[in-house]
Amino acid sequence: MRTLEELIPLARFPIGGDKEFAEELYDSLKGSATGLDESPLLMEWTEEQSGLPQNLCLRACSLKDMAHNCELITKALFRKHTLR
Repeated sequence: MRTLEELIPLARFPIGGDKEFAEELYDSLKGSATGLDESPLLMEWTEEQSGLPQNLCLRACSLKDMAHNCELITKALFRKHTLR
C-alpha cells in the first residue's frame, strides 16, 4: 500500500520454488501494469536470489482487484498443498 511517505507491505504469499506455478498464478491476477505511480494498491511479484528479494513485476490494483487476487492466491495455494 502506498502512503504519502512510504510503501507499506500488507501481505506476503510464499509461493515456493515452482516457477511455472507462480507465473501462471501471477498471470491470472487482476490489475494493470500501467498506472503504477498513481495507484495506492500494488501487487509485487518477487523472487529471492542469494537471500535478497528481486522485484519481477508490479500490478496496480483497485481494492476489489486486491480482494479478488488474495482470494485467488489463497485458493490456489490451498489446492496445491492439500489436494494432490
